[in-house]
Amino acid sequence: MTIEEVDVAIVGGGPGGLATACAIKKTCPDLIVRVYERAPAFKRIGFTLGLMDNGANAISAIDADLGRAVVKELLNDGALEQYHPNGERYVHIPSIGSVGVGTPEISGHLPWYRLQKMLADHLPDTCVHLAHPFSELEFDSSGATLRFEGLDKEIRAKIVIGADGNQSQVRQHLLNDGLPRFLGVAVWRGQIEPPASWNHHTNLLTGYNKKNQLFLVVRLADGRLAWQAYADWPAESLDVLVSARYVDTESFGQSNIDKRERCLSKFDGWHEIVTDIISGTPPDTITEHGQFYREAEECKKWGEGCVSLMGDAAHLMTPFLGQGVNQALEDAVEIGRSIGELGPCVEALRQYEETRIPDATFVQAGSVGIAKKVFDPNKGQITGETAWKKQNLGYFRRTPKPLTGRRFTTPVGFQSIGARLMR
Repeated sequence: MTIEEVDVAIVGGGPGGLATACAIKKTCPDLIVRVYERAPAFKRIGFTLGLMDNGANAISAIDADLGRAVVKELLNDGALEQYHPNGERYVHIPSIGSVGVGTPEISGHLPWYRLQKMLADHLPDTCVHLAHPFSELEFDSSGATLRFEGLDKEIRAKIVIGADGNQSQVRQHLLNDGLPRFLGVAVWRGQIEPPASWNHHTNLLTGYNKKNQLFLVVRLADGRLAWQAYADWPAESLDVLVSARYVDTESFGQSNIDKRERCLSKFDGWHEIVTDIISGTPPDTITEHGQFYREAEECKKWGEGCVSLMGDAAHLMTPFLGQGVNQALEDAVEIGRSIGELGPCVEALRQYEETRIPDATFVQAGSVGIAKKVFDPNKGQITGETAWKKQNLGYFRRTPKPLTGRRFTTPVGFQSIGARLMR
């Protein structure tokens, strides 16, 4: 078995993990930073992510040019509209900024894959390692050892960042606090050319909803529609879903027509735009999974020793404030800043956690609270506009200080692995 030494090992190659690598390489370019992603490739599937001011500002804090490039990719020209299942419109918001939660210039949507690709392209070629499914973690005062399924090698790292999402295996090795809670909701996502019935002109967001059910559509830059559907789902039938737990690409490529039929059955009788989009999407391009979350009170500890968590692994929220990726991007900035100031060490991780836990758990609590109201039949219908206005939305405006390429104060006897290899 081969052993590879690195300064920082990041488990998870989503936008959060990749942004963390970018932030660390910005503040400490000579450190050896590796991102280990279990998927064999980055795939063009799924819905879009909403990038709010704070998320765009976080990317710009990592690298101003990268931030400008990402903002140019945003789909933000158009209104946010909401409809009853029969097609009757009841909400029209000219832009996100009109309800005070973002500025049209730097708030909008872009495909998950596109942000993932832009962040990966910003890193050195040797940084991102695909097809590395994490399996084991051991750590002590001198560092951590990581192992991966099917690979005859070990990674020895000074510090480890768990960025492996909602079902984080790093979190289980670290905290052993069990699986996240099931919201009682199934989620389907897909992409399709606009059907003949499509008559909307907005690129921002079109939603059809009622109690316990949501159907959201965004028009992509290439003209296709990205859609996602939410519907109540019993916990005892969770294993019926193709990808019961992982919010990832496991169900992509499976031709099982049942997942499309399950989605259609939940939206039977809705406006023809909704049913035409679902029925017209090839089953092998639809992803299907359950929606999970953690209570904010369960997420007050993110790390121990030389290991720390970020993004959904640290503070799993719901999509109902559009802050999941945005909060992960803020995490990334502060990880990069702390390592830039203190180096790849335990003290840097604790400094990052102390900075981010109060803010992130506040947002997490708001996101979970709104989701419970949306899918609680006793609460009545709650619109996106109402939800946003009911929250203290100061976090949408946060602007972190830009990261600089300064070198941390080197402890006595410390030498980066990169520096040792160059001797």
